[in-house]
Amino acid sequence: MGHDSLPLYIQAKDLLLQKDSLISLAYASLTIALLVLIVDYARMLNLRRKMPPGPFPLPIVGNTFFLPDTKPWFYFEKLSRKYNAPMITFWIGRNPTVWLNDAWAASELLDKRAGIYSSRPRMVVFGELGSGDWNLVTMKYGERWYHLTKRQCTDDRRVHRKITHLGVGTQQVRSYRTIQNNESKLIALSLLDEPTRFEKHFERYAASVVSIIAYGRRIPSYLDPIITEVIAVMQFAAELNVPGKTFPMLMETFPILAKFPNWMAPWKRGLGGRRRGKDFFFSLAKEANDESPNDNFARQIFDLKEKYDLDDREISAISGNLFGAGSDTSSSTLVTMVLACVMFPDAVKRAQKEIDEVVGPDGSPDFDETCRTWKRS
Repeated sequence: MGHDSLPLYIQAKDLLLQKDSLISLAYASLTIALLVLIVDYARMLNLRRKMPPGPFPLPIVGNTFFLPDTKPWFYFEKLSRKYNAPMITFWIGRNPTVWLNDAWAASELLDKRAGIYSSRPRMVVFGELGSGDWNLVTMKYGERWYHLTKRQCTDDRRVHRKITHLGVGTQQVRSYRTIQNNESKLIALSLLDEPTRFEKHFERYAASVVSIIAYGRRIPSYLDPIITEVIAVMQFAAELNVPGKTFPMLMETFPILAKFPNWMAPWKRGLGGRRRGKDFFFSLAKEANDESPNDNFARQIFDLKEKYDLDDREISAISGNLFGAGSDTSSSTLVTMVLACVMFPDAVKRAQKEIDEVVGPDGSPDFDETCRTWKRS
């Protein structure tokens, strides 16, 4: 071999060595990835043995792509009948989710055993990118915040629950019966005037009761802009709680996608930035504290601001959660009641007869008749 060809030989040998090294590195990486996948899937299968029944999960994606395009609650009810169980396990990615498909199971776990089952799992879309983990709705038990002024740790969730109970605890809600009585008379008049807009009247009623309690502010009409904003915020929050196999809910299956910056992640559109609800509810709370002549829950929160070192986000969340707990739920229950009345007209006639016997044909029922028979029927 000539002297001129020797450098070429050495260079070719180095390229071959580099190629062999890259191939070895690729094989090693694939082997490690495969081992990690096997171990993780073994973890999933082992955990599955301890969970309520449900469809068999696939590696990484779980049961996510089994979900229907819309209204997955019908699918979960179907699974519950298939497995003959009130609770079923459905895997969203690598994480099992237990679905409660009857009221008795829900009451047993979330009411009677609330102390151990009321914490929250990780919520990538609704929590981390939506309302924030500082909201009671998404907060885990045992999470700690640090008081910069008092230099002590406290359970954030317990603080939020304690403050919330000051406004809407079991005993406190009794003092709101006059508010509910007055608003119920207005809704009866509204239904007589515009019966076809019953859904709007129910929304106004529920939002007005909550608004009076939280901010000392009545909502006289369903055209009030506060209702439009509340419904928009509540609708957005509800959509972020429905599991799905498309974006943005697919980030629950692949949480790493939530780490991408917004400018390079079109699937995060409308998430992870300025939170519409936070500014809205804080503005209402501040206005109620500074200007409202009526007693209100927001003023109580501001009175406790220094004691618990509450920031603007927490004030917004604690006061705004009343709408999530009492507005949308109450109006949807009333709409369901109308549907039930249409389906069972005979039951409506019997109920109307009982009300007339207790209240009379010219009166309007209120909480004064709670001890009467018709109220319990």
